[in-house]
Amino acid sequence: MGNSHTSDKKKKVLIIGASFGGFHAYMNLAKQFDVYVVDSKDFFEYTPGIHFSLVSNRSHDRLCLKYEDSIIRTGRFIFGKVVELQTNSAIIKTPTETLTLEFDFCLITTGSKYPSPTKPSFELTTLAQRREQVKQVREQIARAKSVLVKGAGIAGVEFAGELAVRGKKVVLSSRDGEILKRLSRKAQNTAKAHLQRIGVTIVNASKAAEMEKNSEFDLVYDCTGNTFPIEDNILNKHFRECRDDLGRVRVNQYMQICDQSYAAPVPHIVAAGDGCLTMANEDKSVLPLRQAVGAATDNIKEIALKKRGTLKLKEFPRDKKKLLSVAVVSMGNKSMIVFMKLVILLSVITYFKYLVQTVYMFIFKGKKRSKKLQA
Repeated sequence: MGNSHTSDKKKKVLIIGASFGGFHAYMNLAKQFDVYVVDSKDFFEYTPGIHFSLVSNRSHDRLCLKYEDSIIRTGRFIFGKVVELQTNSAIIKTPTETLTLEFDFCLITTGSKYPSPTKPSFELTTLAQRREQVKQVREQIARAKSVLVKGAGIAGVEFAGELAVRGKKVVLSSRDGEILKRLSRKAQNTAKAHLQRIGVTIVNASKAAEMEKNSEFDLVYDCTGNTFPIEDNILNKHFRECRDDLGRVRVNQYMQICDQSYAAPVPHIVAAGDGCLTMANEDKSVLPLRQAVGAATDNIKEIALKKRGTLKLKEFPRDKKKLLSVAVVSMGNKSMIVFMKLVILLSVITYFKYLVQTVYMFIFKGKKRSKKLQA
């Protein structure tokens, strides 16, 4: 009898990063575990819709949600920054104190930052600060007649298209003048033809640099890609071998943090999301992310709840060709959906993207009343 309370006690899971992946991880684990979520911001922002908000002045409030008003409120949210990850604990710096939180399992779902305000920078910690930044960017865009968009991945293409249909002179640059290089050649050609139809000029990086030097642009918007923490990476002190030189968390097929040989030093620490380098090294989009989070959380459950016998851990594909992925790229007055070899360009797809955003924000908000934690 004396041990019954201990055996029934829920295991503690720490989720580092209340990102898109962090929300899904919380929903997968909250019923069976005592879940703590820590983030250095006090709000969530739905990044795939930010170009609509910045360029067309669609309500930014529709993209944002304070964590105290989200489903995470039913658990234990800590507003603070993890400064060090240890084997069974994390050191967290909050606005008022530094605390040590012990855990049985840890899931890292930290994101990345952009050189432009496409994503909130790591220095922005409150929704009020982000709203002020969005206001300033909107004013800069409104004043600009000519814009150079650097980087021709999905973010750059979406900004270029949105700016062009609003009467801006837009130049889109990439290293070699090609766009959407992670998508199929058919998708690249379809997008390139549409952008040119709406007035976007596509150039290589050297031509763009020459034009920028000649002051041909009122505004330069940098969408050249994600960056990750390096000097202040939470793995640096105890798990340096589990990150690459770019700062990404390396994981094996079971989503456990690992070294270059894919050996996991601590099987109870897993990772998923933008800041995660899997064996497949896949493009970061919704479906692969949900699959990665699903594997990570299922393996936490398997390790924690398995009473006896051999563990049956779920594997994340090692080959990105085995991953199901859908890309939706909005380009002003039309959007393109890419699924395997299928490429469709239609105006109605933009409304589908709005609908997906609305559904996710509704799910992440939830309905229950707040239950605050003073960590």
